Amino acid sequence: MKKFYLLLMAVSFSLAVFSQTNILTEDFEGGSLPTGWTQTSNGAGWDFGSNLSSTYWSIPSHTVYAASNDDAAGSSNDGSVDYLITPPLDLTTYSSVILEFASFMTGAYSQTASVEVSTNGGSTWTIIQNVNAETNWTTLTFSLSAYAGQSNVLVGFHANDNGEWASGWAIDDVHIFEPIAYDAAMVSINTAPFVSAGSISLEGTLQNMGANTLTSIDVIWSIDGGTTIHTDNLTGLNVPTTGTYDFIHSVQVDMSVTQSYDVMMWVANPNGQPDGDTSNDQVTKLISSLSQLPQKIVVGEEAGGTWCGWCPRGLVALKDMAHYYPDTWIGISVHNGDPMTNSTYDGALANYISGYPSGMVDRAGGEEVDPSDFETVYQNRKDMVTPVSVDITNISWNSTSREVTFDVVGTFYTNTTGDFRLNAVILEDGVSGTTSSWAQANYYASNIDLIDWEGNNWRNYPNPVPASQMVYDHVAREILGGWSGTTGSIPSTIVDGTPHSYTYSYTVPTSSDETKMHIVGMVIDQTSGEILNAFKTELLPTSARVITEKEPKLYPNPTNGIFRVVNLAGATIEVWNMLGQKIMTIDNANNLEKIDLSDKTSGTYIVRVISNNNITTKKINLIK
Repeated sequence: MKKFYLLLMAVSFSLAVFSQTNILTEDFEGGSLPTGWTQTSNGAGWDFGSNLSSTYWSIPSHTVYAASNDDAAGSSNDGSVDYLITPPLDLTTYSSVILEFASFMTGAYSQTASVEVSTNGGSTWTIIQNVNAETNWTTLTFSLSAYAGQSNVLVGFHANDNGEWASGWAIDDVHIFEPIAYDAAMVSINTAPFVSAGSISLEGTLQNMGANTLTSIDVIWSIDGGTTIHTDNLTGLNVPTTGTYDFIHSVQVDMSVTQSYDVMMWVANPNGQPDGDTSNDQVTKLISSLSQLPQKIVVGEEAGGTWCGWCPRGLVALKDMAHYYPDTWIGISVHNGDPMTNSTYDGALANYISGYPSGMVDRAGGEEVDPSDFETVYQNRKDMVTPVSVDITNISWNSTSREVTFDVVGTFYTNTTGDFRLNAVILEDGVSGTTSSWAQANYYASNIDLIDWEGNNWRNYPNPVPASQMVYDHVAREILGGWSGTTGSIPSTIVDGTPHSYTYSYTVPTSSDETKMHIVGMVIDQTSGEILNAFKTELLPTSARVITEKEPKLYPNPTNGIFRVVNLAGATIEVWNMLGQKIMTIDNANNLEKIDLSDKTSGTYIVRVISNNNITTKKINLIK
């Protein structure tokens, strides 16, 4: 089992232009169709400006840009053939040509985009690259070398709504140029954010920005600005212009000491020649090794509303995830435009999504995730190691004032520095209402299957589903630290194993049922915006709650050492190994008893809970 982790903080790099031959440069700062450019469309087409966002497609700031906004054009718009076309390009004197531009295309509501080329005046077009969906502006680089030596070359940016009321595509800073002969760029260090201690392999991606095919390159790394460098000469390559290559450096890094490291990696000597542009050669990342392996719990924040006809997809996703992954998934339903809306939470999440339903998983990369993809992203993240554990302690409930106070505790297992913050979210299950604004719009009615884990099919429900038939779970009632968390709740200098806590309070409205409410604690990394880890528990402390479910629960299961036994106040807990040996006894256990098997070997253990002459036996799997 992994015992140490690395905290990777990406540092951006730029692709500067030195000794390149410019063929076309356009930044759209004129605010209208540039001279020599053309556009074709069966609908609204392309527009130019610095704020072309719309209700369900928000474009991040990027000076003046060009955009085909199908959302703003309305449901009747035909945005399937929106072409923005460069002036004719004479490439007869060039042997290698590169296109580079900034792109924003989320792919929401069936939107697609492609870069295409025509050599017959636009009569026919050939796709040279389909554009991948991203959640922010991204610099894209494609080769046009297949058209070097030709005259009258048109490059078309094709936005396609595919017959739907889609979102759109925005572009900026178009640059077409002949590259220099030898130019290699270091793109990224791809080693997982947190890895086990010892000898760590550094993985990365490089790109050939030169005119010649890349056949060899030196990849070099150093630690903490030291003079000792480690070089790996990669040979036998065949990387074409603008092509990328993923590698694993042959020299590993020793990170057995719990501390932070500055890792610098760079490329040199493409094909044994001097690199013509050294500005794009280097990438750095901060890496921190950890002393323990906390349990990772994934957080999904779903955006929806009763008015939204496709939002049953989000309700089903949250229901299914809670059923299948109760111990390692926390679902949060952030409502928009209905009686359950929390304006702070709703307004903040809206900055990261392009429509409804939508959401984020751990806020990773600031990326938007459709609820239908929650499980896929969860599977990719559930085994990721995290540097911090989260707990919720000292819950106190005042039944008269209806105020609950509690501590969210974050414990890091490394010595590091940074801006990390605690946060707390209040959730409520079983929420319902009687007016029409509580009725759930349902576009799946009569024609599209949407089936939850219990076999309920929204195709069989009316549109809308009456309020009397709707009960909403996982509803976000309050986000106590705001979107980013509580400033100063974790110090900037962190010592390995030291817990940091913050006390929150919340007054439960009389319209809410405190017995159906939960507290979610989390730790947020302000550098990446990511939720590093979280924990969820019931809002009412044991002393204020009548326990109706006597069956004990173990979570997480499997565990890497520490797990909890729930619903057994006053019971005796025994832990046995598979050899029939009793290895632990806890008398008079509390309702949320923590069991630590960190010093035991991996395998299956038997947990016996003895309460009121009743014995319940369960298995726990220890994986280290």
